[in-house]
Formats: sequence, C-alpha cells, structure tokens
Amino acid sequence: MIRQRVWYAFLRENIHFAFPTRTVILQKRPPEPNYTESVNEIFIRLSEVGIFAPLNDEETQKLAEKCEAKIFSPNEPIVRKGQEGKSMFVIHRGSVKIQIIENDIPRTVATLQEGEIFGEMGLFTGEPRSATVVAAEETEVLEIKHTAVKPLFKKNPDLMEALSETIAERRALLTTANQETKEVAAVKEGIFVSIKKFFGLG
Repeated sequence: MIRQRVWYAFLRENIHFAFPTRTVILQKRPPEPNYTESVNEIFIRLSEVGIFAPLNDEETQKLAEKCEAKIFSPNEPIVRKGQEGKSMFVIHRGSVKIQIIENDIPRTVATLQEGEIFGEMGLFTGEPRSATVVAAEETEVLEIKHTAVKPLFKKNPDLMEALSETIAERRALLTTANQETKEVAAVKEGIFVSIKKFFGLG
C-alpha cells in the first residue's frame, strides 16, 4: 500500500519512474492510462457543474485553464476533516466517500459520483474541511484553487453575489427541502460577506 500511495503521489506531481536502458520488454504492455486532461474536456465538465452556472463561457474557459487534474488510489484520502481549505474539487472520473468519525471509526455518510463537487466552502470562504473525503475507487478529480477564482471576481464583482446565491441554495437543499426563502437569503448574505472578506475584495 505504501508503494501504491507513493506511485499515485508521484503521478499527481507528474514525476515518472525511469527504467534501465538495458531492460528488454518481451511482451507488449497495454498502454498506460492518460490522465492529462485537455482544457476542452475540463471546460465541458465545469460547464455541467451547477455551482458555476453564473459564469459565462469565457470565464469558464479561464477557470478550466487553471484547473489541476489529480488522481487518487482506492481508499486514499483526498482531504481530511479540519484541514485548511482553499480549493474545491470536481469529480471527473470515479467516485468518493464522505466520511465522519464516530467512536474513532470512519463512517461513510454519502457517496459522490462523476460530475459532483465537494469542498466548495473551502474555495470561496476558506473554511476548514468539514469532513474527510476518500476515493472509493481509482478517482480523478479537478482541483480549483483560490488563486484561479480571484481574477474572475476582480474582473466581474457581480459574480460574487451570483455565486453566493447558488451556494446558499445548494446548502439549503442539502439541509432541508423546506428551507424558508428568508433563511436562504440570510445564508446568501453571510456567504457573500465571507467571500468578499476571504478574497480581500470588500
């Protein structure tokens, strides 16, 4: 398992192991999977993510250019509860388990599939991770960092308010289907203030 984790960590950093030149391969090996995603593939994936609906095509394209594709092995933690959060993740391939600790035992409370996201509050407000997220299988995620979003907010400040509303509605849906409109508005205002403060645009 240690060798496996080291291999995946090297892969995420684009470090490849060298092979001795005297090695003779007698059997044809299947091609290794290519985890280098094109900007167009990333653009399409981001365009399908509801939280980014307020972005136009040009803004989504710029965000796609700044994304980092990372692959994790089965049962490898992607983020841990309590970690500092300045990025979010979009599941590009595979699935993840959302886990909390009860009586020192990890318990899976949800499973997310391709196209779903996690860690958005870390990206937009800097909140610590609220849960541990573990790859359920070999999983590729697109990481979007704070530094990728800040230029978009500087160029188009209205995006902050639009994204605040989208995030507030998402949080309300996750909390209860009967959330009052005024409560959603209050959550939106709180998120909006947090985003402005975190990005230094207040």
